[in-house]
Amino acid sequence: MTNEFVTPYKRPTSLSDPHYDFTPGMLKELLEKNEEEYDWSDYSNLFGPHLPAGTYEEVMYFLPKAFTYLKSHEEDALDLVTAVFGFCSINLNYLEKDGLDNIVKQEIIDCLNYWTRDFRIVHYDQNACQDKGWRLSHNDLVINSEVICEGTSDLVRFESLAELAVQFVRSLAICEGNIVKASWFIEYSRARFDVYTPPDNSEIMNLLTNEKLLNEAYATVWPVAVDEKASPTYWKETFNKLGI
Repeated sequence: MTNEFVTPYKRPTSLSDPHYDFTPGMLKELLEKNEEEYDWSDYSNLFGPHLPAGTYEEVMYFLPKAFTYLKSHEEDALDLVTAVFGFCSINLNYLEKDGLDNIVKQEIIDCLNYWTRDFRIVHYDQNACQDKGWRLSHNDLVINSEVICEGTSDLVRFESLAELAVQFVRSLAICEGNIVKASWFIEYSRARFDVYTPPDNSEIMNLLTNEKLLNEAYATVWPVAVDEKASPTYWKETFNKLGI
């Protein structure tokens, strides 16, 4: 459990738009809006990370709220994770000066752990795919798989917090009989062949292609976690893809 995340910064009365990306009206509207009504796009506008609405000092007040939003609005996490993780990575030196680096690192790990707290597969049969407008015989979606890939890729891409991604993947790889972690390790390895993929990091890739670790994860989930009625295609296709 993390300590309460608070910052020494007050709510800004203005935003300086350091990269000249907003109109004055947009900035005024953002600050006048009730924080309880903020959505992923508001936080994304605040943090950027490349075109933030304000300086580090101006937007830091909102960072604890952004982390809370990431965990309480899973459906929006994929759209927001880059802004938040990227902002923290780019501003790590400032966070260290403020003594906030450790709690921010823990917040990031907490997000990754929260998104992988359980393992949920949504199976779409041919009719369901047609209803979605997909020309597929079936499709399987693992809830939060895309945001996990995106978030860890952001950490590696922005470099300064890359070790957090490695640490997280290690925690999945060494599952020690934990069915949820083993399922996620298998899924994260499978995602190497997907649209959203794990980061191109040698240590992470060595873990994800380690036959011993994959077989240990397989032995943990099979047959206990494999519900072929609820997920008639996911596990078989995933095991075949990984050769386990």
